[in-house]
Amino acid sequence: MLLARDRYLLRVNVKVCAGCGLIYTGRNLNRAALDSFYRDEYRRFYEDIEGISPAYIHDNRDKLKACYRLARIRERVGTITGVVEIGSGLGFFIRECRQSGIDNVLGFEPCKLSADYAAGQSGLAGKIIDTDYQRYDGKLPQANVYALFHVLEHLPDPGELLRWIGGRIENGWLVIEVPDIAHGWERLGLINFHFGHRHYFSIGSLAQLLQRHGFGVLAFDADIDDGIYPGNLRVFARRLDLTDIKFAALPAEDNREICRKVRGVAKAPWRNGLPRCAARLLRP
Repeated sequence: MLLARDRYLLRVNVKVCAGCGLIYTGRNLNRAALDSFYRDEYRRFYEDIEGISPAYIHDNRDKLKACYRLARIRERVGTITGVVEIGSGLGFFIRECRQSGIDNVLGFEPCKLSADYAAGQSGLAGKIIDTDYQRYDGKLPQANVYALFHVLEHLPDPGELLRWIGGRIENGWLVIEVPDIAHGWERLGLINFHFGHRHYFSIGSLAQLLQRHGFGVLAFDADIDDGIYPGNLRVFARRLDLTDIKFAALPAEDNREICRKVRGVAKAPWRNGLPRCAARLLRP
């Protein structure tokens, strides 16, 4: 075991798979409880808010992140004909797409508070769906980009979502962002570890997961100071069965060194994150 407790002192039992090297949470809520948590409690628990106020939106950086993300995607993809986003949050990326002329968009957001706010934004009525993607029985837009921004690490079975996308994406692009356990995240220390994170990816372990589900990494960006997230990892993937595509060579990784860093967090939680969560711990 690499880490016993998360930033709220909840027992999570972070472990490493002896077979593939993937770092994961060994103790967590079951699927039904997790669905309820993300629907009703997520923002209250992580951000201590009961509603989406104008002051919160003013201080929120998601609008800037949406602009940056769309620019980076266009650099790689070129023309974007449509976007399906899983985990749309407050809807800023979908809104940015609409405002830039991309009409074929659809977002799925499990948190009701976030989905309600997003659906109320100008032009987004009916474009942000407050339901699980698997339960959606409507028509998906003609999209050549499927986007997951800091979603995959929260899922109990990320392969389930990748299989769903693989059956619908055809010759499009899958764009994923996750915190990179191998690079940059240590500036956050214990903050990065909480029971909402079910998996802790590096480019190597994420590429292995994608390959098992029919995707190859075409390109990736390991951004340290892009304003998204310390150690943010952005991956551009496409289906392996597409011809005439040269997939990226991945960097060598030392999983033992990654595990050593995680154990280091466990040894000194008071120096690398726990004080930043003290107010939450003391809140009634």
